[in-house]
Amino acid sequence: MTINKSRAHKGIVTEPATERGRAARQRLVAAAETLLNRVPYGKVRVADITGEAGSAFGLFYRYFPDIKSLVIEISVKMMRRFDPILELPTDASDEALLQRIRAYQRINVQNHIDHPGLIRAAPELAMEDAAFRKLVRSLHMQFIEHMIGESLDGWAADSDEPAKAYRRMQVLAVQGVSLTSLQDYYVWKTSGLRNLKISPDEMTDWLSILCFRILTGKNPELTQFATFERIRALIRL
Repeated sequence: MTINKSRAHKGIVTEPATERGRAARQRLVAAAETLLNRVPYGKVRVADITGEAGSAFGLFYRYFPDIKSLVIEISVKMMRRFDPILELPTDASDEALLQRIRAYQRINVQNHIDHPGLIRAAPELAMEDAAFRKLVRSLHMQFIEHMIGESLDGWAADSDEPAKAYRRMQVLAVQGVSLTSLQDYYVWKTSGLRNLKISPDEMTDWLSILCFRILTGKNPELTQFATFERIRALIRL
């Protein structure tokens, strides 16, 4: 039996008052994350989630109005892993820029490893929910803008519109550098990439070098990367 994803419930408890309630809610969250790594978002049912969690079917609607709300919640939580980047200094030195890029890519790589199901679900969720689509785009831009910092024109609030537009295009280019590679390697597991055995550290360093090139037109000091010899072929010096 297919369960309607948008069933309403007036008594939803988003923050359980007891430890038992918090544990029950967290089991549902963990079950949804596990299921999404095996089953496409559009095919996940409430019964699947409660079965995976070992919970009663009706318990789901005590904590969530529908599956979409649950998946959006854990998707936003995944994106909030980037929050520490906002604490890094934004100065324009190459050293500071590379530090921010590596911090961003390290989290980006780990998100794709840990949550391939959420990554797959994101486009469908964005089509379903305009507020989620707007939030995701806003957060992505915020994190990447901060990662770039003062290294490019258009950072200051009083920058002219052409400078801001050029900067925005560069932000989108940086986002695009990693998106396809990470999704094909970790999410879709493209057959043509199976012979590549790239560790998370190697993937992080490779993407960091590419992003640094885009933003500065030069390579960082490559000997500082412990993975340099292993990713030399990908860098294509």
